[in-house]
Parts: sequence; C-alpha cells; structure tokens
Amino acid sequence: MRVVTTILKKNELHNSDNYKDDLDVTVNDMIAAYARILTDYYKNVSGEQYSKFVVLRGVDTVTNVFNHMIYYTRNLALALSYSEKAYLFYIEFISQISDAEKLFLRLSSRDATMYVFNKTIADIKFLMNPPSEESNNKINLFNKTANVLKTLIMKFDNEDTFNNEVKLIIEHGLTDHAIRLIDSVYYKTGTNALFNEIIIWILSNQSKINETNNVCYDELDNLEQIIHLVSA
Repeated sequence: MRVVTTILKKNELHNSDNYKDDLDVTVNDMIAAYARILTDYYKNVSGEQYSKFVVLRGVDTVTNVFNHMIYYTRNLALALSYSEKAYLFYIEFISQISDAEKLFLRLSSRDATMYVFNKTIADIKFLMNPPSEESNNKINLFNKTANVLKTLIMKFDNEDTFNNEVKLIIEHGLTDHAIRLIDSVYYKTGTNALFNEIIIWILSNQSKINETNNVCYDELDNLEQIIHLVSA
C-alpha cells in the first residue's frame, strides 16, 4: 500500500494564479482524469479487508475533493493532484485503525473523510467568481457521468474492462436510458464479471436502447432479456 510522502504546497490554494476564470478543458478530459483517480484508488484498497461501505465512502470522499477543486479552481491539473492526495490520505487514515476499532469503522471512516478534507480542500478560496454558464454546463454533464462511474467502480472486475467502459462513455456519451439500465442491473447480477459484460453491451448499443420505448427496467435481470427487448 502506498503512503503519502509528498506534502501539498500550502500556497497552492492561496495563490490566485491557480484559480481559472473558466474550465478550459472538455467534459471528456474531466471524465478521463476522474476515472484514472477512481482506478488508482480502487487498486490501492482492493487487496485490503475493508468493507464495501468503507470503500464507497472513500469513493465519495475523493469525488467531493475532485468536484470542489473543479468548481472553485476550474483547474483540472490541480483537481487531479489533490484528488490523488485525497485517496492516499484516506487510505493512510483507515489503515491505521486497529482490529478492535474496526467495530466502529463506519464512524472512523467519517473521521477519515474529515481528515482528508482538512488536508486538501480546507484552504480553497470559496469567494472566487462563480463559474460561467458554459463551465457550469460542463460540470453538470460531468457529474451525471461521474455518478455512473462510481457505480461501475464498485463492480470493478479488472482494469482493462473498466478502461474499456470509460472509453465507450467518452466516445458515445450516456443516454438516460443507458443510465437507468445500469442502475437496474446493478443489484441483479451475481458476479462483477457478469455485470461488466452487461455494461459493455449497454454502452455499445445505446442507440438501439434509446429507440426502445416503455422499458420496464426493474424487470430486466440479465443480458439476454435486454438484448431480446431492444431487438424485438
């Protein structure tokens, strides 16, 4: 497991030059950066005996740091750097909890989140100019996609598959139908491998899915049902 060895420069968030007026990157740039952070975080915690709750709280913690940095600094490089430090600080904190204290790990993971926030985004200048309408639109679209990536990372099978899913999202975007299907099958697949097989198919066939009306998502249990539905 990696530990935090780099000290964040305290003047980075006090330096107005690090705050941009607008986001000068694309939504896909943000998606790719965020996906990289999620992958690195998950690879660092996957070999440890942490509960799903604790792993997910780490995802939420890193996501909040990334979102705050994007919204207030509009600086993707800074967001990427601080998000990496965020997951390292989080893992460092929870790894120091003793076996006896693991009974209270949910509370301790909340403490870990506050520890991360104090170490990363506490010094953000919240009174800088709000983002423009164009930047806000980018942020809103990114957040919609980030919610799906959070779902996918919790069903992580292997890095190549996750990267392929991210690539398909970047190439084709995400329709509302695809998002609802992903949510529907999340709790209905027995293995991560099966879940990701279904996700790859959904992301590759969004145009067909989008043409299908009156979908009862809650009744779709497997890939065969979905394929039959959109091929009918």
